[in-house]
Amino acid sequence: MSENLNSIPHSWIKTTVGELADYVNGRAFKPEEWKDTGLPIIRIQNLNDKTAKYNYSPEQHEKKYLIRNGDLLFAWSASLGAHIWHGGDAWLNQHIFHVLPQKHTTKLFVFYLLKKIIAELYAKAHGSGMVHVTKGKFESTEILLPPLNEQHRIVAKIEELFTELDAAIASLQTAQAQLKTYRQALLAHAFAGKLTAQWRADNADKVEPASVLIQRIAAERQSRYAAELAAWASGVSGNGRKPRPPQELSPLTPAELAELPALPEGWAWVKAEEISEFITKGTTPQKAELFSDGGEIPFIKVYNLTHNGSLDFSINPTFVSWNTHDSF
Repeated sequence: MSENLNSIPHSWIKTTVGELADYVNGRAFKPEEWKDTGLPIIRIQNLNDKTAKYNYSPEQHEKKYLIRNGDLLFAWSASLGAHIWHGGDAWLNQHIFHVLPQKHTTKLFVFYLLKKIIAELYAKAHGSGMVHVTKGKFESTEILLPPLNEQHRIVAKIEELFTELDAAIASLQTAQAQLKTYRQALLAHAFAGKLTAQWRADNADKVEPASVLIQRIAAERQSRYAAELAAWASGVSGNGRKPRPPQELSPLTPAELAELPALPEGWAWVKAEEISEFITKGTTPQKAELFSDGGEIPFIKVYNLTHNGSLDFSINPTFVSWNTHDSF
């Protein structure tokens, strides 16, 4: 933080984190001391995750380990964090400091200052999720300290701006939800013909009815089958299998059509098989034929598919050999 200490505002002083408060480390509770009754024991995971399970202690311990609502806590090992405790009376576990501000500092000023220091420590760790600081190194960290009345003004301004940021975040979240709804509505309108209603009205003489399109697809499928059959009969076909004729599909029944939404004039409901050349599913080779450290052919799994329609092969990439690929 030394780069921030060159220019000191009037009436501010240089000092260290250790001069701001007393830092009381929590008690080293042993696993055999964990019980199901008594006061909860605050561990780092309880500060980071409100749903994390608590261990309890029914025993009486030194008063310095007792935490009450409003106390300032600082987790200083592995997962750094400053927290204002609101969970009722509890015992403090090791690797968490109970921060007791001196008379020349305010609790909330120290709280926000610790958050700033934590952010800088993580930045120096190049984004690592695990940072460990010794008590001595932590307390020797240099900081700038304003007068007490200015500390109050700084905290008030921080909380005012944070309130505005929270409101902005809530607005963005609402906007994201609305955009998701709009996307779904847009797709629904697109495939119900609502987006092209005006175009159809303006080009009524150019629109091919669905019934004609279905007949053309069927004719093209039959023509392709005839060509494949001729190639097979002459021995040109590579796999030696006689091609199967196009499957005759039964049309949708009146009862099935009655359950479907109404369509624009000229549209029709059809089965996916009527407009698809081939529908199949994947297959999974033996575990010994799958490689995670590279290979010849990417092997797509369900988790590589995303909700936005893109393929993300960076998620646990898996590969197979050309031989496995060809055999399947």
